[in-house]
This record gives sequence, structure tokens and C-alpha cells, in this order.
Amino acid sequence: LFSNLDLSSLIIRYQHEILPLKKGGANERIVLDAVLRRKISGTLLSAINVSTFASYRDERLKLVRASTVKRELAILQHMFNVARSEWGIPLSNNPIELIQKPSASKPRKRRLEAGELEALQDAVKGSRATYLWPLVELAIETGMRRGEMLKAEWRDLDVQVRKLTLNDTKNGEDRTIPLTVRATEVLLKLPRTDNRIFPVSPVAVRHAWERLRKRAGIEDLHFHDLRHEAISR
Repeated sequence: LFSNLDLSSLIIRYQHEILPLKKGGANERIVLDAVLRRKISGTLLSAINVSTFASYRDERLKLVRASTVKRELAILQHMFNVARSEWGIPLSNNPIELIQKPSASKPRKRRLEAGELEALQDAVKGSRATYLWPLVELAIETGMRRGEMLKAEWRDLDVQVRKLTLNDTKNGEDRTIPLTVRATEVLLKLPRTDNRIFPVSPVAVRHAWERLRKRAGIEDLHFHDLRHEAISR
């Protein structure tokens, strides 16, 4: 019965029925798992209104970035649309459509400053993550995203014409990355131990990068900033 359904039951059904059909379903599942751990997940659907999620938005903005909250709300908004239009759940409206969304954060413009690349190169000598410096160099040489490099396979590499084909990228399309001489050299020096060029997880790279950044004594430098560095160059 509708009167007995709470937000968690809606989220769980959405995870089981809708997320397997979505390209970004795995990432959305992580977001929704986090929502399930919060107090709001126990709220009865019959008691949910606009102020419920306005309060949720305001509380989350105290803890995380506006872009994070905006993404959470977008996922939940789609879930409510599905519940109303396809599952026949008698919600009078989509409460998230009616609240003001957080403004998008200003895009980062961080680039490598004088001496930072050298500091990273010196610090990487103490790292056991042998894959990290090749990733750094490729990011700067090509402007590829971390996730794109980690998905790339050896069969996607054409050394003769110096190009790397990226399949099913963030934008949902294949694209070809032209490789500089240096980028090609970096790739050719890597061991071929797996179908993937970099058989490592995004979490491992994130942790390795943070350790490297701290050893180098550099503040507020994200791995993704290397993509901006590449594009700016």
C-alpha cells in the first residue's frame, strides 16, 4: 500500500529495475546507497513534500560541494518521474522538480605552477605505484580523462599512425586521440600484462595520486587538473 511505502523502498526498486539499464548505473548506485544510509530514506512517501527535499538540499550543501548535491537531486528527480509515470505510484507531484537546484560551481582553472611538475617527478621515485607516472605523462600529453586511460585496451592502440581509440567515452561516443611522440614512447615502455593498458582501479589511482601530491608538497592539485593543463598547453 502507498501509505506504507517509504523513500528507501522506492530507491531499492529503482536500483533493481532501472539502474541496470543505464550506462552510468554503477555510479548512480553508489550515490543512492549513500542516500539509503541517511535519515531521509525512512520518510514515508505520503509525508514527502517540497520542503522535505529543500531541507535535504540545504543540509547536504553544508557537507559537500554544490555539484555533488546537484547530481544527487538529478538522480532522485528521475526516480520520482519513473515512479509516477511507470509504476503508478500516486504522488501528486515530483517534489524535486519544484525546488531550486544548487548553482553549479565555477570551473577549476588550476594549472601546474613553476616547479610543480619537477616536484612530482622527484616524489614519484618513492612510489610503489609504477603505473602512476606514465598516467601523469599521458594526461599532460593527450588531455585524456583518468577514466578513459584506465578503460583503454592495447587493441585500441595503433602505434604506426600514433593514435588511441577510446570506446564509449563519458559523452557516450567513440573518439580517437592523436598521440605525440612522447605519449607513444610512454605507452611502448609499459608492460603488457593485461588486456587493459593500465590494469588498475580508479580508487587505487586516486589514493596513489594523493600520496604523490603530499610527498611533493603541493596543495590543491587534482589529477583532473592535468587535463586542463594539457588543453591549456
